[in-house]
Amino acid sequence: MSEYKGIKGFQVQTREDDPSPTEAQAGDFYYNSSTGQFKVITDGGAPIGTWASGGNTNTARLGINGGAGTQTAGLSAGGSSGDPASDTKLATAEQFNGSTWTEVGDLNTGRRELAGVGTSSSNAMAISGQASTDNVTNVESWDGSSWTEIADVNSGRSEDPGAGGSNSSAVFFGGNDSGGTNVIDYVTIQSAGNATDFGDSTSNQSNASGTSDSIRGVFSAGYYGSPHLSNVIEKVIIQSTGNSVDYGDLIDERIQGGSTSDSHGGLS
Repeated sequence: MSEYKGIKGFQVQTREDDPSPTEAQAGDFYYNSSTGQFKVITDGGAPIGTWASGGNTNTARLGINGGAGTQTAGLSAGGSSGDPASDTKLATAEQFNGSTWTEVGDLNTGRRELAGVGTSSSNAMAISGQASTDNVTNVESWDGSSWTEIADVNSGRSEDPGAGGSNSSAVFFGGNDSGGTNVIDYVTIQSAGNATDFGDSTSNQSNASGTSDSIRGVFSAGYYGSPHLSNVIEKVIIQSTGNSVDYGDLIDERIQGGSTSDSHGGLS
């Protein structure tokens, strides 16, 4: 059997730990003998398969699921202050450049437990969520410098509804509108207009997470009513309306998770 060295022309480095951030070079490939894994260093300086600190945001917040981005950039918006006395809904947004967070333009409506979707930190949407004590229906679009209200979803909902999208459109899935819902809405990012009914998920749920590439939206886990947490993964084709279909299962049941993806896979 041919060895890797003979095929690729170089010897793979074996080491007992991952390189430090100052030592790591993008593109380095090595074998970690402690974990039994082959690893490669990404552009951000962290080996694939490991977590690395992304730095602290300028404003602490909770109840946030409004975000978008790529492998090296990100956008986070909304949430709440976490103070039980005031429970202030935040309108602030912050942008991540791969190492630090910078405050950018505020949402027009402060909200928590919203849905966020976008394929870059300069093309994103903030959808629904809880403002004051009520859920709002409005959708805001981010163009890299400011937020603009562009649409309304069919019903206001909160509790981390899942969302996924492409450069031109987004699907918005589940959430709490006085109880879990199975409604999936569809919004076009670049043109103003209310959301349209895309289809239905397999059951009513809230607190799910969503992600996508430019073709598929994938939604996972969530809450189906006491005591039912879910590990179910569902899928839709973004450019073709219709009900979601069962796409598999996560290993563990969970709620209020986060999901992200590139063009090859997803992480939940």
